[in-house]
Amino acid sequence: MPEGDTVYAAASRLRAVLEGRRLVSSQFRIPSLATADLSGRDVVAVRSRGKHLLIDVDESTPGAGDAVSVHSHLKMEGVWHVHPIGRRWRRPAYRARVVLRTETHEAVGFDLGILELLADPDAALAYLGPDLLADDFDRDEAIR
Repeated sequence: MPEGDTVYAAASRLRAVLEGRRLVSSQFRIPSLATADLSGRDVVAVRSRGKHLLIDVDESTPGAGDAVSVHSHLKMEGVWHVHPIGRRWRRPAYRARVVLRTETHEAVGFDLGILELLADPDAALAYLGPDLLADDFDRDEAIR
């Protein structure tokens, strides 16, 4: 089972190819998100929160809608891979749940246990308590 350090490392790999870049395409391969399209939007942050991974996307394209976060949880078998465009995937395509592409790379989430779009991920994950790895971690708040 992937633990928090695995998610933290995955966020670091994703951050290197997504953060600050525009998505040229997105494919959500689950029924609830099949029509979602984040093409043309900029990725403003990639972060982990415990075992949760968040990819924050802004509303940079006029008319594209509000800022959202791609929220994923690996559960037992999930993994995020990063590939240069055109490189063969290391897992079968039918196991991909989401593909996010920039001009040079693609991030593919395989077998993700949770995949959803959240308007306010911090509120949705508030039940986790303070994030020990956050830059703004408040020790006193955590003790309280």
